[in-house]
Amino acid sequence: MDFFTKKRIKLVCIAVFLFFMVFSFGETVHELEKGETLYSLSKRYGVSLDEIIRVNKIKDPTKLRLGQKIIIPDSKERNSGTVTTFEEYTVKKGDTLWGISFANGVTLQDFLNANNLKETDKIKPGEILLIPVERVTGTSQSGSGVAFEEDSALKEIFEGNTVPAQTDNGIIWPLKSPVVSYMTGKLYGVVLEGKKDEKVSCISSGTIISANYYRGYGNVLFVKASNGYIYVYGGIKSPSCKTGDKVSFGFNLGELTFDPKSNKSQLIFMVYKDGVPTDPAKVPRG
Repeated sequence: MDFFTKKRIKLVCIAVFLFFMVFSFGETVHELEKGETLYSLSKRYGVSLDEIIRVNKIKDPTKLRLGQKIIIPDSKERNSGTVTTFEEYTVKKGDTLWGISFANGVTLQDFLNANNLKETDKIKPGEILLIPVERVTGTSQSGSGVAFEEDSALKEIFEGNTVPAQTDNGIIWPLKSPVVSYMTGKLYGVVLEGKKDEKVSCISSGTIISANYYRGYGNVLFVKASNGYIYVYGGIKSPSCKTGDKVSFGFNLGELTFDPKSNKSQLIFMVYKDGVPTDPAKVPRG
């Protein structure tokens, strides 16, 4: 049997396997392309990120490769029992579009679409905006949202909604040698566990576009870099800067908040580009 015959047989076997996977089990198999993430697949196919991780038994969302085949759960399974409703939100002084979407556990783009707004639009105190909320009407879904219960409840917010990650030791994080976990709920980013009262460092120069307190998160800073990336630091005690300030790489943003309930100090760290969440391990530093 020559080389080309063996190759044809191998391709036929792969095709038969994919056909069997798709039509026998009602699942879609997606082959990862350049720039794609598990989060982007969850938005594209309308299935929760944690469900994709569970089905594919992925231990580390950052360890993906081009061409990797990702199983997408059956559409009937992922669409049943979920409906999107809207809640009214009254804009308060100091609110920003970024801050409102963050505090309510929705992506900026979904929030803008719900209100027919653009990222550059201005909002005023007293204005009524809509918050899109996914509600489960049938079977339960873990990791489908974020619960806001207590000011120091960082552990409760992400309990059961994170996946431990094995990242490159050479990556610069806002904390020194943190324990890194990826969020698997509506918000996409990482939770960094550090030391009590540890200093939080800015990993990219930019301008503070929002610095406010949010229940369940503590003080949250949004830093916009000149390249358009938005870096979000949540869980800072007594921030050393305010909205409008210029900050540089390595700038001390404040101390890490300590959560007495979990006995941990954790930072919520997310990065956006053009309103879309981006893997914090792969964004520019400096």
